[in-house]
Amino acid sequence: MTVSPSRRRFLNTTLGVSAMALTATPFITQAGAATATASSAASAADSSDTLTIALGQLAVADQWQDNAAQCSRLIQQAAQQGADLLIMPEAILAADIGDPECVRRSAQPLDGPFMQQMLKATLQVPLTVVFTLYVPADAQRVGNVQVALRQGKIVATYHKLHLYDAFTMQESQSVEPGKTLPPIFDVAGMKVGMVTCYDLRFPEEAKSLALRGAELIVLPAAWVRGPNKERHWETPTLVTARISRQRLAQARKALPVLTNGRFKAPELA
Repeated sequence: MTVSPSRRRFLNTTLGVSAMALTATPFITQAGAATATASSAASAADSSDTLTIALGQLAVADQWQDNAAQCSRLIQQAAQQGADLLIMPEAILAADIGDPECVRRSAQPLDGPFMQQMLKATLQVPLTVVFTLYVPADAQRVGNVQVALRQGKIVATYHKLHLYDAFTMQESQSVEPGKTLPPIFDVAGMKVGMVTCYDLRFPEEAKSLALRGAELIVLPAAWVRGPNKERHWETPTLVTARISRQRLAQARKALPVLTNGRFKAPELA
């Protein structure tokens, strides 16, 4: 994939999105994998048994108005393609790798202008939209909050638990960690759980969601600069996949890790 210099600065830092789950639920890791899953799952089930998921990749700009316009276009495209669920990246409000204060300066409350525009964009479309944004927390830090929107309303929120204090990054310097387990919400009859980016490294969180009934776990993510990181975006800006409830039941029956497990259910410390 060729990346223009004007986009490279932000592409490496802000643009991941995935839908994934434990072994106990169907996996879609990146958009390319989602496409491969779609062909096999769709052949095994009819439309009444499936959930159509759209993955929206976008380059996050440093002005929220530009990002809101991009997101609104993706919402309309996903709706036109018949998606039940659209998953967009982590931290789509604004980003600037050269400005550490951008996170705090650009944060908006859940009733701020960015969210008002997103709620308006979902008002007339029959799909659920998931992404994360930074919201004010205290004088020094913000919260990284994942939201699910449907027809002009917020149907679920999750405050990211695990902050990326690893390698040369210290996310906790500007972001406050959450204190509660992620919720489970319903999309077209399927139970959906929420995790965000670095949460992926902590399987206890995903297992707790599965044990609480989640059939699918969504994972908006952002990526830092590194060798070959741009390969994560060798996709179209919007791809769709279909998750089969029948396929899910077959996988859980063949590999019953939730019933075979011998450890107690994980608890939040």
